[in-house]
Amino acid sequence: MGAYYWAVLIDHKTVVKPDGYKLMEHAYYNNDSMNKVIKLLYKKGPSRIVWLCDYHEGEITWDTVEEEKYRSIEIPWGIKKPVTIDKKKCLYLVNYDKKEYVDLKKHFAVESILCDGSPIHPLPLLTNSDPEAMGGGDFYPYTPIRSRWKGQMIGISAEKPPEDFVDITPFCYLIENEKYMNSYYGKIPPDFDPRERLHLISIPEIEKEYFQDNIFDPKGATTKIRNKTRKKV
Repeated sequence: MGAYYWAVLIDHKTVVKPDGYKLMEHAYYNNDSMNKVIKLLYKKGPSRIVWLCDYHEGEITWDTVEEEKYRSIEIPWGIKKPVTIDKKKCLYLVNYDKKEYVDLKKHFAVESILCDGSPIHPLPLLTNSDPEAMGGGDFYPYTPIRSRWKGQMIGISAEKPPEDFVDITPFCYLIENEKYMNSYYGKIPPDFDPRERLHLISIPEIEKEYFQDNIFDPKGATTKIRNKTRKKV
């Protein structure tokens, strides 16, 4: 059957049950379930979050969520009215406990180049209940960010966080190709300190493979594809 997931927003006493319970059925940008979680965070404010696996054993489980009568939001397959968000307002994913953040505009731009299909959203891995894949349909390549933000206070902001917050965006590219995942992350432990490991941002093998024809502008957080063989006007 594989591993199934719910997005549990503890402080909002709300659980979002996605359209496709397996992680890699819903953990993408612009997915209705992902947009619903982001929308709740923006409209209701920050909350502790756990992307909760049905196999997870701990203080919070699917059973305890049901027992405590969390408000349940089910996102059906083929929803008639898609869930949308204002992307101009939902720019930064912020952890207020660790003082870390992900620049979602930049992350989406780079992830769109690296992935073979739909760009993977970092939130389900960052807040995952378990530090490793739990079954079929999960995310299997190694990533040091998995469970790093589990159960912590997470919010969405249109403004860049203060200077004392650390940008961990470079560690959040969720490449499904294990060759590049290993060459990028190497053997970084799950409790890595981004302040000490910023030299790993350069991902040379990935740049060689994917960025030779792509110019990334980190200031504008946009990706421009340029044709080297374009005829001169």
